[in-house]
Amino acid sequence: MQAADAIGELVGEKHQDYFTVSVFVRVEKSPTADDLKHLGTSLADHVSIGMLHTVCVTPVARTVEEALRDQKPKDAVTVTDENIESCI
Repeated sequence: MQAADAIGELVGEKHQDYFTVSVFVRVEKSPTADDLKHLGTSLADHVSIGMLHTVCVTPVARTVEEALRDQKPKDAVTVTDENIESCI
């Protein structure tokens, strides 16, 4: 299992609303196109997701405010290396 698979599982278990857009912030390294594909696939395995944004990567999400479209987040999930390791 890759880290993207673990992140998809951890986030997907917490968010079960198709209309909720997951916004990823404080990503330590810029994800590749394949990383984003793996993450999207993993999220789709765990939740019906319509869209996701990675701040500073997704063109319409240059900032957290843009990603959230000036709305407050409904929830937050913190994913740590320990969380990822426990899933792998």
